[in-house]
Amino acid sequence: MHKLILMYPMDEHVSSDVLQRFDCGNRQSLFTYSIVLPSSGTVVPPSWMHTHRARHGGYVLLRGEHTLFSLVAGAPNASSAVENLTAAHIEYTTLLEDVSAMPASARVASLRRAVLERAGASLLCHDDERQPTSFAINETGDGLGGHFDRQGATVCEPFSFRADEKVTAFSFVNPNWALDLKVFSQHTMLFLLFTPDPAAAEPPPLVTQQLPHEYRVLDLDRNLYDARSLHCKPSYQPPGRGSHHWHHTSGLNCTVETEGAELDEAPHQPGRWAGSWPLLGSVLRLPTWL
Repeated sequence: MHKLILMYPMDEHVSSDVLQRFDCGNRQSLFTYSIVLPSSGTVVPPSWMHTHRARHGGYVLLRGEHTLFSLVAGAPNASSAVENLTAAHIEYTTLLEDVSAMPASARVASLRRAVLERAGASLLCHDDERQPTSFAINETGDGLGGHFDRQGATVCEPFSFRADEKVTAFSFVNPNWALDLKVFSQHTMLFLLFTPDPAAAEPPPLVTQQLPHEYRVLDLDRNLYDARSLHCKPSYQPPGRGSHHWHHTSGLNCTVETEGAELDEAPHQPGRWAGSWPLLGSVLRLPTWL
């Protein structure tokens, strides 16, 4: 039996954090990222997640490469009629308007349900929202009170996959406690057990970590009618022999997208403007016009 670990976005916070965690911020948000699978095989339950529940809002894994726009509205190709593309944008922005109009306490769960409902046959794994992921002990003065993580449950039916196939994670962030922390160091790792394809030329390593090569962040605390998200492509190199640490080589290359289409501005480097992207505190910064 082999182990495949699907990792999380590599932002600039990873480089300075001793445990190489990313900053998921202190706002309701959705991280979307695709990962290329390194080998062929068949996933065998059980599967499990490692994530810090103070910011956990749900996790959905789909086969293929998706964005929230392509999943909700379909993915019109270049030859699509203008009216079809317009209809897709209307469906997408209507969903975001509906979510934005909800009480803050319901936004993340509502968008997670929308992703699950539209996933169809692409659905591979998801967290089980029926299972508790934390518990609280009242503080009585002995210092033992507070919130504590629990494992929760992840549902993955057996599925086969092939080398170089892409899967997409929809990772939801919801501030549950520790609300004073504007920058929140987070791991979001899905652990899968699999049997390798016996026809493969070489067996894969017993344990493989796979990172996303780009990611998007949608801030659910903003006016979602804007439908703006941050799209980042980190540059990094894999760990050397005997090391588990990934290293950034040239930081992040980020652009702002709106309603499923990139804006025309040149790519931006986070951390170099006066204006801030409110989701990620001091780690990522965007121009003041956002």
